[in-house]
Formats: sequence, structure tokens, C-alpha cells
Amino acid sequence: MAEEDDILDISTLGDDEDDRIYYEGGPIVLGGMECYFYKNRPDDRIWWIESPSVGDDMFSFDMKSIYHMWSDYPWKLTPEQKSIFDEENPYWADFFKSRNANDR
Repeated sequence: MAEEDDILDISTLGDDEDDRIYYEGGPIVLGGMECYFYKNRPDDRIWWIESPSVGDDMFSFDMKSIYHMWSDYPWKLTPEQKSIFDEENPYWADFFKSRNANDR
């Protein structure tokens, strides 16, 4: 049986769909699918991309360059981008703490 401390508190992820702030410029098309930019909090600098595809955890700092969390973090981020990502997403920063930007 899992200890209470081992249970993920999803409220800390800041990903409640009801609280998302969507970009009003409409969808973008990625891989033939309509996707939408959104932020979890008004002061966030990261735009996440809502995709109909499961497991496509994508984000952007400028709505032009798109990063895939699972394959690009932290290797393709600048030190400043990694710092922003880690500050806004402490759960994922902790999850990926064994990854080092210089390992690839």
C-alpha cells in the first residue's frame, strides 16, 4: 500500500482545465490537428499547447518555438528557459531532477 506522502497531489500541478487561460488568437495546426496555446496562471511565461494527442506535453516561451517536455527538457532549453520552466513547474523540475543539460 502506498504511503500518503507518495500520492501525487495533482492540485500542485496548476493544470486544472477550468483555470486555464487560453490565447485568443485561435488554434495552431500541428501534425494536422488543431491545438491551442494556454497558460496555467496569468503571470506564467510559458505557454502550454493543448493537443488532442495524449502524451504530447508541449510548451513554448514565444508561441513560435515548440518544445516537447519528454524529449527536449532540459537539453534544448537555454539556461534562462530552464530556470523559467523550473520556477513555473516545480513538480516537473523535481520529476526531471536527474536530467542534466550537459548529458546529451
